[in-house]
Amino acid sequence: MVSLTTCLQGCAPRFATPVTPGRPNLADGIAKTAVLLGFETSLGRGLMPWQHDWNALVTEMDPSGGFVYRQGVLEVMRQQGKTVDLLALMVAYGLRRPGTQIAYSAQKRLDARKRLLDSWWPRIKRSKLGPPLIDVRRGSGSEALLFRNGSMLSLISGTETSGHGDSLHLAVIDEAWAHQDDHVEAAVRPTLMTTAGQLLVVSAAGTEKSSYFRAKVDEARARAESGVAGRACYVGYSFADDEDPADPATWRRRMPALGITVTEETVATDLDDMGMPEFRRAYGCQWPEVANPGWAVITEDAWRVLADGESPADPVSFAVEVAPGRTMAAVAAAGRGRDGRTHVQVIDYQPGTSWVPARVAELRRRHRPCAVVIDPSSQAGALIEDLAAAGVEVTAPFTARDAAQACGQFYDAVQAGQLAHMGQSSLNLAMRSSVTRLLADAWAWDRRSPAEDISPLVAVTLAAWGFTKFGRSRIPPYNMLRSVG
Repeated sequence: MVSLTTCLQGCAPRFATPVTPGRPNLADGIAKTAVLLGFETSLGRGLMPWQHDWNALVTEMDPSGGFVYRQGVLEVMRQQGKTVDLLALMVAYGLRRPGTQIAYSAQKRLDARKRLLDSWWPRIKRSKLGPPLIDVRRGSGSEALLFRNGSMLSLISGTETSGHGDSLHLAVIDEAWAHQDDHVEAAVRPTLMTTAGQLLVVSAAGTEKSSYFRAKVDEARARAESGVAGRACYVGYSFADDEDPADPATWRRRMPALGITVTEETVATDLDDMGMPEFRRAYGCQWPEVANPGWAVITEDAWRVLADGESPADPVSFAVEVAPGRTMAAVAAAGRGRDGRTHVQVIDYQPGTSWVPARVAELRRRHRPCAVVIDPSSQAGALIEDLAAAGVEVTAPFTARDAAQACGQFYDAVQAGQLAHMGQSSLNLAMRSSVTRLLADAWAWDRRSPAEDISPLVAVTLAAWGFTKFGRSRIPPYNMLRSVG
């Protein structure tokens, strides 16, 4: 068994399919292509050692000249040069054999198009491989690099459900962490069958939603550890679970481009800017159970102990929050419980937003709330006019200062044990995933960064603020929300 050893600091991938000595490969040809494309590092022209090692493994050939591995999976942190290597590899493939058909996919088709036309093509055009050896086609939907020998590098979409009709020799799924399922692979896999083509899946680690790449990584690590590769190979660079991600010694041990194209100063700056969970994912290739175990704002113990089966009693405050992308919406209530604490409840949490005005209007008729709160600067702000048309007057004004005050009051109430919730799974998941963002000299819930939708949490926070400001002085005679379904 031969291990891969790379980078100036002597770091190696944590997981790797063993290299088979004596097998021919295309690594030298890819390195020469990189030189022709003008790529340079502090080591000189061409590729870094880790890129050369990966290329040598993934392009191992059998006696017939075909590739040993039908699938190659590369897991490597950001800014290590994977995209540079992919371009050199794909161009080398296209030059090697006339008529080679290559398809490339990034996070979104727009990302892939921008990379091909704005990054790759200018570099190719000014290199020795430019016209007439390689030219470009810019037509929307048909963008491609066209080789004089009949090879072609075209794009596939991260959202389309059908692949290219022609046979492919190589398909590359870049930024694979962004895919929640295997629809892109399912589109291109049949086109690789008749050519014995190769699929490359490349990415940094992903989030809780990255089920496609996570399955690839789990299977590949198991194969690499067993030493039985079959027709798939894998190389994975990542921080170990018990290593300090903020320690430069960890970076030197695990990041293969550090000291070559990436400096420690750059990594340190990005650590300060990104926050630890995202840094662990993108720069440490650590998956969510390590990178972001959750409960970063309020601990799980502090939250779970507040679970109570009692609904808030009238008079209540209602609030509405909408997820980024308007994919989900939450309606929540807050009021006083029999124990004197503020009780919060997620009343409804459903896809889309069209159902919200009618539902809130119904709740208003039944409960005559002391407040209906919406942050006008949020996604939910677009519903204010529809609510007014349905006969619901939204409590105004609600400012950024109010948003910060709402979050502060909510946090303080939790810490003091003065808030209760019903243990609902949607609210528990939102609390687990929550992170904060700075808001002047205070903070608010960060709606965009969490891996999960936190609209249920934002909704109960706003509802609690509305009850504290407008309804706390009114003593509830009985509980009316027990009937809310």
